[in-house]
Amino acid sequence: MPGSTVISAVWQGFGAGSLRLWYEYRLSTAIGTVLVLLSLSAGKTVAQDATHGALTTIDLAKCKRVSEGAATGTAWTCAGLPGYPVHLAEVDDRTFLSFGANADQRRASRQTLGAQNTLFPTASKRATIEWRVPTIAAGAKTSAAAPYATIVRYTTARAAKRGQVLVVSKVTPTEACHVALIDADANPDAAALARRIADTVARTFDCAMPPKVHGVTGKAPM
Repeated sequence: MPGSTVISAVWQGFGAGSLRLWYEYRLSTAIGTVLVLLSLSAGKTVAQDATHGALTTIDLAKCKRVSEGAATGTAWTCAGLPGYPVHLAEVDDRTFLSFGANADQRRASRQTLGAQNTLFPTASKRATIEWRVPTIAAGAKTSAAAPYATIVRYTTARAAKRGQVLVVSKVTPTEACHVALIDADANPDAAALARRIADTVARTFDCAMPPKVHGVTGKAPM
């Protein structure tokens, strides 16, 4: 689809505020691609930037379908960071996302938003995951650092209202769960807020607790 057509569709579907967020998303994806190429040329496994983030892409065409049913929806296993595969399921117009070994058995695999939601607002069926990882010593393999959180953008809808929500999840070798929800349309600094929560709250968050809503609300259905 030509770029002008995509921009027009996004403008009509989500409005000027979300168009800005869409540009930010596309920019972060482009930056992530460059970082991945640089890392591969240096013998590293994934890209890591100065803000301790690593970007991977869910490409549904490359994911493995593991189940499908009228009542249970469709589930896939997708590539994530080394040792942290991604479990993705779509049931009743809602998305369930979990991370790590046995990801389909972790709490995150049963968590979603109340509003209808998807990771794929366009026909591309591609979405970006930002993984938060510890600082790594120069020259060390990024695979040596285990992630502690992820940030994922959901497109949401309720009746005629649409929007975007950032979901921060805790990730450990044994756990994955939702930590925070952020209305990306109502908060101009939504991405920075999500990173701050991921870096300061996620590692000590109790997965037995429900996720908390952070920042201003009222624009994106949640």
